[in-house]
Amino acid sequence: MPSHDVVPWNALLRAFAMHGHGKETLQHLEQMCEEGVEPEDITFLCILSACSHAGLVYEGLCCYDSMNVIYKISAIWNTTPAWLIFLGRAGHLHKVENIINAMPCKPDAATWKALLGACRTHGSVLDVDPKNAAGYVLLSNLYAAVGEWDLKDNVQQLRRQRGVKKQPGHTLTEVNNEVHTNL
Repeated sequence: MPSHDVVPWNALLRAFAMHGHGKETLQHLEQMCEEGVEPEDITFLCILSACSHAGLVYEGLCCYDSMNVIYKISAIWNTTPAWLIFLGRAGHLHKVENIINAMPCKPDAATWKALLGACRTHGSVLDVDPKNAAGYVLLSNLYAAVGEWDLKDNVQQLRRQRGVKKQPGHTLTEVNNEVHTNL
């Protein structure tokens, strides 16, 4: 090819990732960087997918960190489901749950699918504490995301019957180097 920019590299990385060749994907990423081609968010999406399918947990975590620290690419929305799937396949279910709970926007179907797929893979229901509101909120949000409003209401009713209270959310705002809490 006359030009070796990021587009053909991403295509190559995606092909290796799709066929489960995680180590080869990482080798080609290294070669790409050696040639001076800087990875972008799509590049890291391919890498996370490859590491996830190949069980390369440590390598995937390192790539994710370099995405944020070295290349200053934030975990933007289009990589979040891939990251959740990666963590879920690696068995980090509580990290997946924490990321979903901390998301700045409402989780979509792909996000819930990542969590449920991880739970199914590992035969887990996240060890939900019946006295902690987070599990009830997570389940009711899942039902709401798929339009199961009656089931959502049932979960909330069960939470109230058991006397489990949900703490109200709050926002921290910094103005002139002073932090303010908004309830």
